[in-house]
Amino acid sequence: MLPAVREAPKDTILIADGFGCREQMARTTDRRALHLAQVLRMAKDAGDERTVPGDYLERAYPGRAPMSRARKIGTAAAVAGTGAAVRAWWLAAHKRHASR
Repeated sequence: MLPAVREAPKDTILIADGFGCREQMARTTDRRALHLAQVLRMAKDAGDERTVPGDYLERAYPGRAPMSRARKIGTAAAVAGTGAAVRAWWLAAHKRHASR
């Protein structure tokens, strides 16, 4: 899939309904795939009016910007911290329950 994504012309819209495929494209190429619903909304809202000549067509869609490396690390740390807090709470709750 990735060689075809890299060779796709700039005016080709890349569509991937699966989260994993979209993330793989975003992380390993300079392209960003859109979900089918995003493409339908894009067509409904503006058609080709928002395209930027010489740029990738998907960049005309005001979807979320790709995360920076620092933001990805921060998000992963927050998720890991939340998971650790929930696990500690769960263990403490079950320890209290077992001692009754």
